[in-house]
Amino acid sequence: MRILFFSVKNFRSVDETQTIDFVKGRVGGSPLVKGGWEPHVRPVTILMGPNAAGKSNVIDAMGYVTTAIQMQSRGFIAPLPYMPFMLEESRRQDPSEFEFDFLHEGVRYRYYFAYGAQGVEAESLYEVNNKTGHWNKIFEREVEDGRSNITWRQGILTAADKRVLQSATSKELVFPFSSRLPETQLASLSAAVASDFVDFIPTGEIHQNRRRQLLIQMIKDKEFRLEDASRLLNLADTGIISVTLDEKKISQKLLKKFRTIREALEASITKGDEESGSESTAPITEEDAESIAYNLVFTHQGREKTRFTTADESDGTLSWLAYAPSILRVLRTGGVLVADELDASLHQRLVEVIVRAFTNPQVNVHQAQLVFSSHNTNFLEYMKELGLEPESFWFVEKNPEGASQLYPLDSFETHKNANYETRYRGERYGAIPNISEEALVNLVQEGQRPPLGGVVHG
Repeated sequence: MRILFFSVKNFRSVDETQTIDFVKGRVGGSPLVKGGWEPHVRPVTILMGPNAAGKSNVIDAMGYVTTAIQMQSRGFIAPLPYMPFMLEESRRQDPSEFEFDFLHEGVRYRYYFAYGAQGVEAESLYEVNNKTGHWNKIFEREVEDGRSNITWRQGILTAADKRVLQSATSKELVFPFSSRLPETQLASLSAAVASDFVDFIPTGEIHQNRRRQLLIQMIKDKEFRLEDASRLLNLADTGIISVTLDEKKISQKLLKKFRTIREALEASITKGDEESGSESTAPITEEDAESIAYNLVFTHQGREKTRFTTADESDGTLSWLAYAPSILRVLRTGGVLVADELDASLHQRLVEVIVRAFTNPQVNVHQAQLVFSSHNTNFLEYMKELGLEPESFWFVEKNPEGASQLYPLDSFETHKNANYETRYRGERYGAIPNISEEALVNLVQEGQRPPLGGVVHG
């Protein structure tokens, strides 16, 4: 699955509708383009702007949609959080609105929902007819006083299936709910979106424990290969030459299970079947996964080949170990990977290698997409070397009313040999912090103690 557009309205710092597109060449005005949408998918999108401008809120909006779809498709029904724009009183009564266009098996779809204080208020799903180029309704839903009114395209579902979906409460979204219908086209589409829409990687210091949990989850989901881990840590220049399992510290039963999984994963990579590794082996429990994770051994280069456990390793090493398999997976199979401040825990050189992997069509053969926020203006300076274009950069800043606004670099006049970093730092494009050095100096001097000797040099 690939994402083409994402829009959000009345969510956290976002007031009016803000739309970010993930399309090359600005061809998004038409529902259908010659040759299909696949060649027009942009591989990398970078959000830039000052602190508190709303970059994280834009990414969180994507996460909100992802979480809602994934949780409800699995049958976990709970009220979604309602987080409207709080700086305008009228907005506190309006729903938050989300919409995204995506590609699945060559067809463009558009999914929308509005969620307010009482739950779902509206929802719709459309698809583009590849023969006529017109949008066709799959369903539209309106909710009033807790009761849904759903209109369906003729022939899309049986009467019995429609009755099942009509039972969805105001806390439930019909689209992910439909994934539980047996053998329907809508269920297949919903399940595909739930599994492939967006993969988030937990970045920043606040997610340190989450990264450790992600490592455990990857082991539990049978997505962790020691050989991959060793090579990934080596390419990141961590000083680690191998990752092994301390077989003396885990039970023989778990060791046997782990070896079976390892063999299945090897076979899945050899055969190019990503699913066989997870389906052909016994399940791993949370306890099993924790035991494996905390008994990994990292051998460092040097004369003595020092060995450390997971508990001894730096957060930087564990961050890369948590991120890297997701990066590797989407590059191998396709998908959308999203990270807030990807470079907060990784060296710039490593992030550049990741970006180039996504922009290199010989590596990124499945058109995987990477979306992340950053404060690093060097991405602008090395745009060409990284395979990026002006349209790859989107700026986020707040207007005088405190609402976040999104706009792309290529909405300005662009030049072939322009130094975009210098222009950005020179405030040509906005979305740069207005920092007063004088204010900091004055603040320091107001409470400053005299130096030793009592003489202040002025």
